[in-house]
Amino acid sequence: MVGDELDEATRDRMRRRSEMLSKEMARMLQELEQAEEMKRIEQNGVTWSGLLSAALWTWKFWVIAILLLLLIVGLCCCFSKISPERFLPELGPAMGVGSAFDCWRPQEDDPVYRMLVILKPPRGHTFCLEPGTVENESRICVKLKCTCIAQQMVGPMLCFLHSPEEQLTKEQKPSLLHTLCTDSCLDVQKTACWFRDLVRENKASTPLLPSCYYSLAVLPSRRSCRVAIQRTCGRTTLVEMIFGVQLGNSDIFMSSQEREGILSPSTTWTLTCAQAEAKFLWLMFGQTPDDSLHSLLHLCTRMLAGRGFFTSALKTVVMHLLTTTPPATCGHRTPNKLWNRSEWVHAVVESLVTACQESNFLSKAFFPELGSAMGVGSAFDCWSPQEDDPVYRMLVILKPPRGHTFCLEPGTVENESRICVKCTCTAEQMVGPMLCFLYSPEEQLTEEQKPSLLHTLCTGSCLDVQKTACWFWDLVRENKASTPLLPSCYYSLAVLPSRRSCRAAIQGTCGRTKLVEMILGVQLGNSDIFMSSQEREGILRPSTMWTLTCARAEAKFLWLMFGRTPDDSLHSLLHLCTRMLAGRGFFTYALKTVVMHLLTTTPPSGWHRTYFLLRLDDIMRYLNRCLEEKCLDHFFFGNQKIPEEIVLPPFLETAKPFNLFQHLAQDPAAHERAMREFKELQHRLTAQLLL
Repeated sequence: MVGDELDEATRDRMRRRSEMLSKEMARMLQELEQAEEMKRIEQNGVTWSGLLSAALWTWKFWVIAILLLLLIVGLCCCFSKISPERFLPELGPAMGVGSAFDCWRPQEDDPVYRMLVILKPPRGHTFCLEPGTVENESRICVKLKCTCIAQQMVGPMLCFLHSPEEQLTKEQKPSLLHTLCTDSCLDVQKTACWFRDLVRENKASTPLLPSCYYSLAVLPSRRSCRVAIQRTCGRTTLVEMIFGVQLGNSDIFMSSQEREGILSPSTTWTLTCAQAEAKFLWLMFGQTPDDSLHSLLHLCTRMLAGRGFFTSALKTVVMHLLTTTPPATCGHRTPNKLWNRSEWVHAVVESLVTACQESNFLSKAFFPELGSAMGVGSAFDCWSPQEDDPVYRMLVILKPPRGHTFCLEPGTVENESRICVKCTCTAEQMVGPMLCFLYSPEEQLTEEQKPSLLHTLCTGSCLDVQKTACWFWDLVRENKASTPLLPSCYYSLAVLPSRRSCRAAIQGTCGRTKLVEMILGVQLGNSDIFMSSQEREGILRPSTMWTLTCARAEAKFLWLMFGRTPDDSLHSLLHLCTRMLAGRGFFTYALKTVVMHLLTTTPPSGWHRTYFLLRLDDIMRYLNRCLEEKCLDHFFFGNQKIPEEIVLPPFLETAKPFNLFQHLAQDPAAHERAMREFKELQHRLTAQLLL
């Protein structure tokens, strides 16, 4: 290439580039058509491809955006062949701007795709801002520069400054000052009109717009070039090409787009920081530990849809905060505090438990004290698939009343045990006027003091699950009306029958019902492990038998790992796998156990999204091996790799490994069925990954 003219080699490279872009566009269009067809076929069900797109972002929108970028590049390649004898702006690369290209914006059904097409001054000209620029608007002055010295380099061209006017008129095309300018300033409307004519002349020769598949119509517009690209299927895509002049080598441009609601003169150009904003936000996306910044922008812009002023203001606020808040604190490594349904249920149960505790205290009876409530189960797991009508399970902590203590029955068997209740009245003076249940006369105890817990909710000396659940039902029935978050004018609460927990249905005036199951739990010392009233699935246990639950320790461990892994791929993996296994409780818990084991053997850096498929393969291989060997060790039994932040009771730290697949070893039919189900799931996952 010599100067600004195109030699044959350059034209050949541009032709090959156009052919490559055409092939790439054809491939993407084929994928897009296939995706649309799959969506029509499976519109009444959940598809695995939908799950993968949820885990790996929605790609359909980006395919359309990439196609438009390729299209504009193709058009610019055609425009580059304009005769160098004409002194009109040169076209630089195009970039996507506006909401249709913001990955965090809500996806509209029919967005307008805005592209900023960069204009460069032609030979012998230069662009500069008019002196005294006012705020974010200015005029672009076009000035002539001497080309006498560079004449031999740029070819046969007369210098506009030092050549005779008569010679210029006869031998050379007019300068930009006499074509697209008003006075000495570049005119937006004249430039737009010139560009529209270029599009009309060259649309047929654009390799990415074959007439057999597309038709392109140029629409009227004052300060831009608007086109409608219609496909043979009838779908129309609107594209608006805005013009921009780069300020030096910066990321700031003066654009032809006028400010909303303000009619600007045709020579006024508007400052746009679109490229700088996009560059800054993508830089921040790379520095923040996960995708919570993306989620925040998406949520806020969705709330402000249609309110352009507020949307721009919000983005500005976020950018200001990003310069003052350390990137490490921008992640969602702590539980989500959005006031969603789960948080509302959690708050309602906490309020209900508080009311029950006050009533329990006033009764002066020796019943268990109620501690805080915590959400357990899939409805409170941020990675579990959100069901339309889940059962919200809450673990309500029970503490021993005055003069009593809880302890496990000696000889604990695996993950089940009885809770023994003992009297400890050594603190008599501290708890007020209270008789010792151990050493006070029976007659005096009967006359002056309410019965101990051993005579109310126990069978023998063991806390009875069913009696305790029945007592808690009565408390809930008595106190539901005094719960401030359940005003009777808006909600009704009905207590449902249940053997070992308290099930309640909260119905709103709109008719929507939420099912809540309050499970009772006793904390083992100061650890993160509890004995709960919930029985093991499919196994009927005696009423004095309580089940070990590690729900709090598991949640604590996983949130700890979310903070150590570099991005949100761990969250995505758990979400994808648990959704695959929806409805298969046995496999779901086994999978979570497998992931926790792998988290203690794979370095945190190995959970980056780059290794998403490798970690997914590790999970499936580990689970397959455990099924084949009929052995999967419980994560918290005798595991020496538990982080010190997780507090375990001493007997768990020294316990022998507990096999979660023991029932498979004892039942060949169950093992065969489990292997068959796993192979089916593995095959379906592999098939979807290959699509």
